[in-house]
Amino acid sequence: ARELAQLGTSAAPATEFLLDALQDEEYEYPADPADQVQFCPRQALESIGGSAVEPALARLNDVGPARRGHAAEFLGNMRAVAAVQPLIELLDDPSREVRYAAILSLGRVKDSRALGPLLTVIEREDAAGEAERAVEAISYLEPRPILPLIELLSHKKRTVRETAATVLARDPDERAIDAMLASLDDEYHHVQGAASRAFPWIREHRGAAP
Repeated sequence: ARELAQLGTSAAPATEFLLDALQDEEYEYPADPADQVQFCPRQALESIGGSAVEPALARLNDVGPARRGHAAEFLGNMRAVAAVQPLIELLDDPSREVRYAAILSLGRVKDSRALGPLLTVIEREDAAGEAERAVEAISYLEPRPILPLIELLSHKKRTVRETAATVLARDPDERAIDAMLASLDDEYHHVQGAASRAFPWIREHRGAAP
């Protein structure tokens, strides 16, 4: 894969081999971390570029969950807009790991079409781990869906509230100030802690306001 990475788009005929290598548990990497970067199948696939997207899309329907999951991750890394709808469909995949990969990749692609489906994931009763990942993914969509994130600060699931407070504290927005201040009194101390990280910014912002 090292030589393939150096070939760039000329390595396109090796796409299927490299996609297989992504999920090969026996794949051996060089001992030197500097060499791993060039040797990694993911690096080689990304150097191939757009021509690797179509084969990866086809793998989203593969019977093997590992193949579906790694293909989903790769498409997210490529910011493949063509993968948005297929990734949305994977949010209902029987494999939790594949669903995780789909959520992560939708955040990386940043397409706003994912907002509604990701909000649906958050509302699932059996979405342990998925709801929080969905909040994170929503925070990366463009344009940034600030109002839905604010609404999530009052969600019934405390881990959703905590994650919403975390992402809003990481990248504060003046529209979220009142809701973040209210989160300082949340019954769950982890939500309070997450919201408190935005307090220096809020204090500075409000202090500078006329």
